[in-house]
Amino acid sequence: MLVLGLVALVLSMVVALPAVADFAMMLAGLGRRRPDPPRQEPQPLVFIVPAHDEEMLVQRAVRSLLAQDYPPELLTVAVIADNCSDRTAELAREAGAVVLERSSATDRGKGHAIKWALENCPSSGGPPWSSWTPTPSSIPSTAGS
Repeated sequence: MLVLGLVALVLSMVVALPAVADFAMMLAGLGRRRPDPPRQEPQPLVFIVPAHDEEMLVQRAVRSLLAQDYPPELLTVAVIADNCSDRTAELAREAGAVVLERSSATDRGKGHAIKWALENCPSSGGPPWSSWTPTPSSIPSTAGS
């Protein structure tokens, strides 16, 4: 019986010691405050908006993107007026967008427009890019944060 008691005592100590050590480390850490992570400055952000004959939606989409909770001096909306035959480019400019007008009889469609914009849009040190279509006429103001 004595041997079983000693074996049980040794096994319980083997199991209990790591738990006691973890508990002691947790208590020691309660008094310390984690340092705040270093604050990162916001980076320039350019929304590329491919648009083909979107005069009904483009102004609302541009205004919605420009209304993001982001420093306005770092936020640009670039509308690619892709083979447009309506007033998309004019209305996008009125709403505050930088407009890139593109005409191509062979390379048509959103994919070609975005590729062309990435090759032709002036950038200041390579800002992050985000692509949106004007179809969602309103973007929540926290989308850029």
